[in-house]
Amino acid sequence: MSTICGDSIILNGRIQALQKSGPRAFSGPVEKVLKWHKALQDIGVFVFYEIIAKCVSVRPGESCAKNLVIRDDNGPAMQVVYYEIDFMLPELKVPSTVRVIGRMIAGTCRLQAFSVRPATGDDVATLQRRAAVAAHHVARLCKENGVSQ
Repeated sequence: MSTICGDSIILNGRIQALQKSGPRAFSGPVEKVLKWHKALQDIGVFVFYEIIAKCVSVRPGESCAKNLVIRDDNGPAMQVVYYEIDFMLPELKVPSTVRVIGRMIAGTCRLQAFSVRPATGDDVATLQRRAAVAAHHVARLCKENGVSQ
């Protein structure tokens, strides 16, 4: 029993250390973000994701929500919910490339967006490099916390 308690103390210490180090922000395409979320969801780290992808659908949701579907070229799709509380969703021509920043909703593959706007040429041009940097950091977090990727 002391081993279980000892492991619990070590785990709580790791979670507290992760929380003290603050939130992370990772940029990547939908496919990578889904993979990273799956790997990181049990670690306890708070992550903001920036996704550059094609918006293929915008529909009204409940109350002040807008539901978007974004996807990579020939890749997976992700549902995004954006609440028009402080800022209205900009008019988007579907399909168009967008930049979405938000957090994954726990236990789902949905993203709660805090910012949605059309992507710029620089956003698209630098995505591959930023995704490579993010992949390195995700791999390190997984290794440090004994989580397989």
